[in-house]
Amino acid sequence: MKLQYPRRAVRSLVFALVTLVTYPLAARATTISISGSQFAIDGLPQFLVFVSYFGALRHSDSTLDLAFAYLSSVGVRGIRVFPNWWQNIQDGVCVPDADTLMLPDSGGALSQDQLERLHRVIDLADRNGIVVDVSFAIEPVPEVSYDGYRKALLTAYDSLGRHPNVIVDLQNEFNLAVEACGKPAISPAQMGELLHELRSSRPSGTVPIITVASADPNVHGAEAGGFAETFGFDAVAYHDPRRYPTTAYPGEEACAANSLAASLKWVRCTCQRVNDVQFATARPVYLQEPGQSNLVPPADSADAAYSDNYLLEAVARAKASGAAAWTLHTEGGFAFHTSDQPPAPPNLTLVEADFLERLEPTLAGVPWNVGCP
Repeated sequence: MKLQYPRRAVRSLVFALVTLVTYPLAARATTISISGSQFAIDGLPQFLVFVSYFGALRHSDSTLDLAFAYLSSVGVRGIRVFPNWWQNIQDGVCVPDADTLMLPDSGGALSQDQLERLHRVIDLADRNGIVVDVSFAIEPVPEVSYDGYRKALLTAYDSLGRHPNVIVDLQNEFNLAVEACGKPAISPAQMGELLHELRSSRPSGTVPIITVASADPNVHGAEAGGFAETFGFDAVAYHDPRRYPTTAYPGEEACAANSLAASLKWVRCTCQRVNDVQFATARPVYLQEPGQSNLVPPADSADAAYSDNYLLEAVARAKASGAAAWTLHTEGGFAFHTSDQPPAPPNLTLVEADFLERLEPTLAGVPWNVGCP
């Protein structure tokens, strides 16, 4: 079951739309930086919540303005987008979009139309105080070599330097081979060399871009933290394991021994995951793909009837354990809209909509980094 915008959000969105029509929005510069183990927005350290809005580049300006106004109104401070993305992945067959940012050649060419679209999405997010995680992936670009990918990243990375509201993920799950899509595993050393090359290519004195590289979800948190520490990545973009319990993880038995359904056991393991990463580094822990939050149960299931929404429990545990950011990584968020013509309702289940409506008041009552019960 899908849901229209909740009432409180409708009022804020109508106001935002009227403002867009009658008054040009003033330019602003939402700046993300790092303060110790936290991210900071405009210099203020705070816990951030992102939404995996992978398909944002496919939506019109008017639809994005509505989406960003809504997300901002409920306390979301970031989105994650993929400039190279899939049309479909099914039965081991990978069908990339026809409009990837990186072009399928070995020369590192970019689609200028898609690059300008990416800049536009980031600018629109900025106007609403929203940070954009630009996550790159080699596998949706057919026939591109690693060298071509590296050259394309150099160009794109330099271009993104004009935006102060950007995080860059150099390669999604870099060390995970996707054989069906022709992607080999990329070693940590290769990613470290790539980071050094990208940073060296930027003019001295320019504002640094917060840069991460997300690892295979089967990598233990301490290993992911150690990778960031060794090669100098600014934060740890952590992806939870896809199956629970995972016996290879120390501490797994305790946190996974709960009464939640198997697909939800990751919720109670949130603190353990953050602690695993913090064992190896004091850099910010960005829960980029928490657990199995993409497996949102249908609205009429027993799991959806919790008096306390399990997504709220997960994000509250992330904040209490000292994570820097948590992501609503759901199927509804990937496209976020069912159409590209306003008023475009969010493509959300009742569980997801309830989570967003209760997000701000829930987190207001949770101190950061006090430890989990």
